[in-house]
Amino acid sequence: MSRLARGLLAVAVLFIVGGCGFRLRGETPLPPGLERPWIEASAESRIAEPLRRALTRAGAVPVATPAEASALLVLDGENMSTEVLSIGGGARIREFRIRYRLKLEVRDRGGAPLLAPVQLELSRDYNFDERGALGAELEAEQLREELVRDMLQAVLRHVGAAARSPSP
Repeated sequence: MSRLARGLLAVAVLFIVGGCGFRLRGETPLPPGLERPWIEASAESRIAEPLRRALTRAGAVPVATPAEASALLVLDGENMSTEVLSIGGGARIREFRIRYRLKLEVRDRGGAPLLAPVQLELSRDYNFDERGALGAELEAEQLREELVRDMLQAVLRHVGAAARSPSP
């Protein structure tokens, strides 16, 4: 295909995509009052730092102390667990489920709720083959990382929903 034909094809695709209303999602809008958030989470939290970075990209300025905050994001009961789903012949484990739970609450500086407490839960199932035990642990860790990314998106959607809902 010639350069001219490729260029025309690229322009045609841009017009088609632009004409259908497609646009990039962008960052989640922040609710009013969440410009200076304090994230309250345990020291072992897997999601606190990624959430801090995502809020910064969305225009917030995370603060160093709760006294400086315009709002508090409380991440409570964060728990990543693994459970057996099925056992095969010879009493060998065949499937696992990794479950990630988190309670999210957003309050303003005075303690009034901006977002009612919500329990979020995500899970992923995976097959275990004892012949590939070394690879199975790597797969499990990748699934845990994927769960953290997905939980971050769920938290941001809930925070964004607070931005779209009318204030009480």
